[in-house]
Amino acid sequence: MRSGNAIVREFFNVTFDPSIPKFHTLHRVAKSIAEKALKKFNTPNWENTRNLLVQHTGYDPINDWVWLTHNMGVQQVQERLNQILKVRHSFAHGFAIPAK
Repeated sequence: MRSGNAIVREFFNVTFDPSIPKFHTLHRVAKSIAEKALKKFNTPNWENTRNLLVQHTGYDPINDWVWLTHNMGVQQVQERLNQILKVRHSFAHGFAIPAK
């Protein structure tokens, strides 16, 4: 699974087209705004990740957040993702690992 930061940056890399000057200017401004948001993106729960993607790429991942091999729908994946991110956050900052 790719991080929200990686997806936003890849979006701007893939959509870059310097052959269209007006688009290039708009693209540069939008990318600059997205980079500022990425620098402030330090609480990566599913809500914040979804909002980041929607605001800076137009992509809403909500319907893609399913894990069919584990029979998990959107809500279960959201809960699991938040559990994983809590552990990651605790580990990164030296806090006690959450029990659940």
